[in-house]
Amino acid sequence: MSGLAGSRPAGKSPGISQFPLVSPQEISGVIAEASSEVWDLQRIHDFVATSVGEVLSRRSVPRRYIKTPRLEIAVPAIEAMRYCSFRKELVCLIAASMDERFSHRAHPAFVNILRQLTQDELRLLTLMPPSGEVVPLAHIHAQDSEGRTLSIRRNLLPEGLSGHCEVREAVPTYIDNLLRLQLVAVPGEARIATDEPYKDILKEPAHQRALQQAAQVGKPRVVKSALMLTNLGEHFSSVCLS
Repeated sequence: MSGLAGSRPAGKSPGISQFPLVSPQEISGVIAEASSEVWDLQRIHDFVATSVGEVLSRRSVPRRYIKTPRLEIAVPAIEAMRYCSFRKELVCLIAASMDERFSHRAHPAFVNILRQLTQDELRLLTLMPPSGEVVPLAHIHAQDSEGRTLSIRRNLLPEGLSGHCEVREAVPTYIDNLLRLQLVAVPGEARIATDEPYKDILKEPAHQRALQQAAQVGKPRVVKSALMLTNLGEHFSSVCLS
């Protein structure tokens, strides 16, 4: 029938992309490339046997304090090495569980925590000051004409921290994830005593754009806060990242 309302040219279906489909062969090649990164047990054994000794030597652990690794840590860590990119950090964890003096710092949860972190998040952790010290953290809000507070951009860090991340726009999400894992915390109403650190945060172009966006919505407001390592985060860093 011709002239029907809603008729479309032949070969053009609604919602179907006009881009060429990726062939099964191409998908298979990508999957094969990923599969090649999975280690077998022999490769893991050789890596662990060499690397654990290097870590213990670097940490100057006397031979008399070296003991059998804790199974609840070593077994899941070795299993995770098949596909986890943080193999060096897992080796550090196994080595810590073998040091009789400090093995209590090696928590079984650290294996699962490593599985849930990105390289950028590890970088942020290594740059955090010791537990008890804080770094400035800011949020940009806007208050509209009805008095409602709207969140424009959260979890803004100084350039000295965020500048080390490969994906800087993902830093707010990184902070959310580190908070979720309880590696870092926002200590109540604490903030840096002076305003200079927060002014430095707001100088960044992306944060200036967020302030402009807030001004378009209503009255901009900068919430000044702080971020610190938790005890768990400090132990995790000392065990897995050093």
